[in-house]
Amino acid sequence: MLKIFKPVSLLLLASAFGFSAQAEAALPGRINPATDATQQKTKLTGTVEDELGPVTGATVLVKGTTNGTITDLDGNFTLEVNNGDVIQISFIGYATQEIKYTGQTSLKINLQEDTQKLNEVVVTALGLKREEKALGYAVTELKGDELRTANTISPVASLQGKVAGVEIAQSDGGMFGATKIQIRGASTLSGNNQPIYVIDGVILDNNTSGNSTVDWEGNENSNDYGNELKNLNPDDFESVSVLKGAAATALYGSRGLNGAVVITTKSGKGTKGFGVTVSQTLGIDHAYKMPGIQTLYGDGYFPGNASYSADGNRWADGAFMTNSKGQHTVNGDGAGVAFGPRFDGSPIELWDGSMGVYSPVKNNMLDMYRLGFNTNTNVAIRGGNDKSSVYASVSYKKANGTTENNSFERYSMLLKATHKISEYVDVAGSVSFANSKPRNAARNVGEQFINGTYTQLYDPGYFRDKYLGEHGGMASNTYGDKYGNVPGKDYWFSINHKDQYRKETVVRPQLEVNVKILDWLRFKADANMNYYYTRMENKELGSGYANEGGYYGMSQDTKEQFTVGGTFTVNKQIKDFSVGGFARFEYYNNYQSSYSMNTKGGLAVPGQFFIGNSKETVNAEGKISSTKRIISAIFAVNLG
Repeated sequence: MLKIFKPVSLLLLASAFGFSAQAEAALPGRINPATDATQQKTKLTGTVEDELGPVTGATVLVKGTTNGTITDLDGNFTLEVNNGDVIQISFIGYATQEIKYTGQTSLKINLQEDTQKLNEVVVTALGLKREEKALGYAVTELKGDELRTANTISPVASLQGKVAGVEIAQSDGGMFGATKIQIRGASTLSGNNQPIYVIDGVILDNNTSGNSTVDWEGNENSNDYGNELKNLNPDDFESVSVLKGAAATALYGSRGLNGAVVITTKSGKGTKGFGVTVSQTLGIDHAYKMPGIQTLYGDGYFPGNASYSADGNRWADGAFMTNSKGQHTVNGDGAGVAFGPRFDGSPIELWDGSMGVYSPVKNNMLDMYRLGFNTNTNVAIRGGNDKSSVYASVSYKKANGTTENNSFERYSMLLKATHKISEYVDVAGSVSFANSKPRNAARNVGEQFINGTYTQLYDPGYFRDKYLGEHGGMASNTYGDKYGNVPGKDYWFSINHKDQYRKETVVRPQLEVNVKILDWLRFKADANMNYYYTRMENKELGSGYANEGGYYGMSQDTKEQFTVGGTFTVNKQIKDFSVGGFARFEYYNNYQSSYSMNTKGGLAVPGQFFIGNSKETVNAEGKISSTKRIISAIFAVNLG
């Protein structure tokens, strides 16, 4: 269709700018009538066949035009052509052929099967590549670019809506919170139902959260800092395969009970020469809608609980509480329950003693959020020749969340290289490094509007800085502070005077040696390590009088996973039959340790954050956990 309309659009454009008729005739895609009249159409006949005989329904087309036909039951066709036309013959499952017409009276075309399409391979468990049609289980493979464009911090969230049978739910932990993923439902009634992630043979955990309660007990304990998956760089992904069902994940034993997501990163294999790729991605997060909260009535007690009416009425839509001057006031008027007087726009004393208007502040929940912005910069170098190849990338990601002082930074690098030592031996190695810093997990703001902490009269733009007393701590009526009655002061105090950040370092070195023993027998020896190191620091200024109280804590967690294995692979063709399979032996070791220390009873000197500033004896603990060692062997045979 584009080819048909291209000359017309150019003609209209030329007319709009006043080109002459001669100029129009010279435009690309235009047909010169004088030249066209001299060209003579010729009827060309032909036959399209494959190795089994005539091909019915094959498309025969003059390339770049809509002039075409299809073959009949005997594979024959007739087509009008001009000298020099390129004739394109295509059919599903066969490689497209192009033939230039130079006066032939007839053509006989033999189509060849497109082996690339008929024998598509996917990456399965243990990194083995197999033909998709030969698999006895379900697998879905995505290209890395499909996940990169989503621009999410965790690649798990990028799978949303792209794989059938996979359920994905984002936690309330904000942009770097852990993402829950289930493949074909839950496998167990308790414990973790998350699949494992395998990146270039290294198994990563996908724990759902770092918090201990479902609702985090309000905004004070929001501590979902995600898991190690947020340290992966989607720009490095070549392909992602989602393995479904027990047969697909049996090769990982008990670790693959809930399925597996197998990620293969890019390499320099197949590259000739040298190339550099630079990509820049920008994104915006915007809170655009809030729940439908009624804005007809203001705060007031449940009917029957209290009365402000002089006539003793238990609830009346005109029953305001009044201050010492006889003015309507919001102080103490109903504990955030919407059974108060109808909004009427009359003057009313607000929580800080100033006069306002008794009208709802529309969309005040949305005013608690800000515009989130994220950016990702990636530079990749790829090169190779007949014997060696190399791939290297450097990435920087920066994101600011929709709640204040909530941010994420990540630096990541990947280096991969291969070298063919001889016709029979080649080696490959890689090392990836990531350093990230998630800071101040997102606060649960919306819940405070639902439970009545913030009401329809609350204006975040006006009250956001009205939370401190003159003594420096959080305002309180106990000390006669001006802002003692302002609701939700603890939220703004936490935003501005508490800082919790986590720094994570991930290093994954890998090495493999491939040996071609026979044409049909190969051996691969491989080893890899996953080193995951996290450091947490939590600083909280005291909210009491003159900043009495406060807290300082620090923790460290280390995980070391080491795997070494060997795999024999067989792939032999015996006439019309194929025999394949593999045998693998593997040793896996996991070791984790952690320690934490924190102050107790508050800080002796307010605002000074170190463990020795604890009023009481310091809390300290450490442990070694999740020690595991697996020695395994597995084999599989395929007949075709």
